[in-house]
Formats: sequence, C-alpha cells, structure tokens
Amino acid sequence: MFRLEILEDIARDKVRTLHFVDEIEVYLAFQTMLAEKLQLSTAVKEMRFYGVSGVTANDLRTAEAMVRSREENEFTDWFSLWGPWHAVLKRTEADRWAQAEEQKYEMLENEYSQRVADRLKASGLSGDVDAEREAGAQVMRETEQQIYRQLTDEVLALRLSENGSRLHHS
Repeated sequence: MFRLEILEDIARDKVRTLHFVDEIEVYLAFQTMLAEKLQLSTAVKEMRFYGVSGVTANDLRTAEAMVRSREENEFTDWFSLWGPWHAVLKRTEADRWAQAEEQKYEMLENEYSQRVADRLKASGLSGDVDAEREAGAQVMRETEQQIYRQLTDEVLALRLSENGSRLHHS
C-alpha cells in the first residue's frame, strides 16, 4: 500500500507535466512497469497503451529510486498511522491503545488550541478560518504521528523481543 501511494503521488506529478494524456494511463504505466521491481500486487499485469502514457524509462528509474528512498525514510511513520494497523493494535494491545488515545485527548484538551494559535501567529494568519483549519489538521496529524509512532515502536520492540526469546529457548 505504501509503495502504491507513493507511485500515485509520482504519477500525479507526471500528469501535471503532460498535455493531452489520460491520467489513468500514467498511473497504470508506473504501477504496471514497476510491479515486478517493487513487488506490487496490483491486479493489472500488462498494459496495452504504455506508449501513450508519456512515461519514459528515465521516469520509471527515478520513480523506483524515489519509492525506495521514501520507504527507507518514511515507512514507519506511515505505518504507524495506517488504519489496518490501528485495528490490530486495538484488538491485540487494547490497554496500550487506550493509553495512546488518552494521550491524544489530553493534548486536545491542554495544548491543541495554543499550538494552532502559535502556528497561525508565526505565519501571520491569525483569524484566517481556512488557515486555522489547515493548521489544526497539521497539529492533529503531528500529535497522532508522535503518539502512534511511539506506540508502534513499543509494540514492535516487544514482539521482537518475545520472538527472540522464543527462538533462544527452542
């Protein structure tokens, strides 16, 4: 999923540089042509009209490198915010999940308004409703990122240590 999302971003950027191209062809070109190299489990295995996509061999090389780089640098943050992972945490780590949610609500009560106001003031946009909405979403995402990343790191470290001790006792 992470790799597909990045390819969508790359395709969207490519579409902006092209004229008279079907954006679906561009999306499919990246996904189809990089499916094997990036181990994508997409339904489409072949593409009839790759030539009309406007995607070059250089675009594909650049996209592959970008996906791998972003995966190296951003995957754990992305994963910690991924909905299916949250469902697993709620089910298998209910107490830890509840603590994380409590942390989030405490931040909303105690810090959220001030952090949004500080951000608006720093950018000179105090009183701008659209900027406030955007700043609020950014503050919320940063807070969730911090809380859920910490939870993810703790749970994965715990699971790794449990699996490691099982291997040594076998």
